[in-house]
Amino acid sequence: MLKALKELLQATIDGSTDENAPNVELAATILLVQLSQSDNQQSNSESAVIMRKIKRLFELTDKEAENLFIQAQTQATQAISVFDFTRHVKELEYQQRYLFTEALWKVAYADGVIDPQEEALIRQVSDLIYLSHSDYLKAKMSAQPS
Repeated sequence: MLKALKELLQATIDGSTDENAPNVELAATILLVQLSQSDNQQSNSESAVIMRKIKRLFELTDKEAENLFIQAQTQATQAISVFDFTRHVKELEYQQRYLFTEALWKVAYADGVIDPQEEALIRQVSDLIYLSHSDYLKAKMSAQPS
């Protein structure tokens, strides 16, 4: 038991990742799913936007996007903190983080109502992925339906 604890601590110190840790695509999709569920009702329009956005952001086929979405839905219900996922999204290039924030806003706008929980989550995520406030606002304006 002490050996296992020592290995766990050493892996943490060395920066080794847990084999069950999500990759960037899964982490981003989990955040999109969490956003769609933050108002306690995930609409079909929100799910459709998530599917379109992950296909475009990560250049996925329909089947790959569907599998990723299903996996994200499962893990989103078990998530404790957004930090576990934002630390992966933060690894993306700045422009990709901007596009991801725009995708968050598109999901929030999908059901026609921006709930306070949705706006708070997007603000928190954009801060944790180091997106500037001006780009946060630009992404919000860009995502608004015409």
